[in-house]
Amino acid sequence: MIRRITLTGLVVFCFIQAQYRDIPDVVTKVATATANWLKIETGVRAIGMGGAFVAAGTGISAVPYNPSGIGFLTKSEAYYSKSNFLVGISHNVLGYGQKLSSQDFIGIHLFYLNSGEMEVTNEFYPNGTGEMFSVLSMSLRGTYARRLTDRLKVGMSLNYLRDQLFKTVSMQGVTFDIGSNFDTGIYGMILGMSITNFGPEVRYVGPGLNVQVQDSIDVDGQLRRITEKFPLPLTFRLGVKNDVMGKD
Repeated sequence: MIRRITLTGLVVFCFIQAQYRDIPDVVTKVATATANWLKIETGVRAIGMGGAFVAAGTGISAVPYNPSGIGFLTKSEAYYSKSNFLVGISHNVLGYGQKLSSQDFIGIHLFYLNSGEMEVTNEFYPNGTGEMFSVLSMSLRGTYARRLTDRLKVGMSLNYLRDQLFKTVSMQGVTFDIGSNFDTGIYGMILGMSITNFGPEVRYVGPGLNVQVQDSIDVDGQLRRITEKFPLPLTFRLGVKNDVMGKD
């Protein structure tokens, strides 16, 4: 009896899975978020650690992972890095942090991504029109952190982001980041936590979305493509740091 019930349940489960398999919206969220370049790892140390920087990050380079990281500054700090990828893609990072008092810290962090030149394609010319374009993506963060106790630091960033395509189509938005860093006092363990890219959905707009038509009720004979709004890649990070082999 038990075997029959188990077998029946397994068959029903497989049937349900088969039904949902044909409905992409149910089983996947691929390609439903924009500005995924916000997930690119920045900073030599953070990249070397595979992005596990929410608890280990200190200073201005930690801002994209945990805004409370600037609470470790002992003096003013400047940071710059540049990375070159394949097919001409490159990104630059520039940051500056300052200690205002024993408890208050501020910083500014700029991320700039350049796709390099690419050929324009459309539904009529899938192999290229002969025109060239590039995609420029930028994220500018203003960060404030406060040391609440000798063990707890909290921080928040206001982030302005923008995508520019072919100088005629763009997207812009504002997001928030919040984070904390807590020294547990237990065998040197430090707990880091953050939420980044929290903000409203964004939409691409601009004259590049206009289409010239022969029959139109518009005087200028143009129709505008209406684009959907897309959510930003909201990210939650939680990490623990411990110097197993000692700080040195």
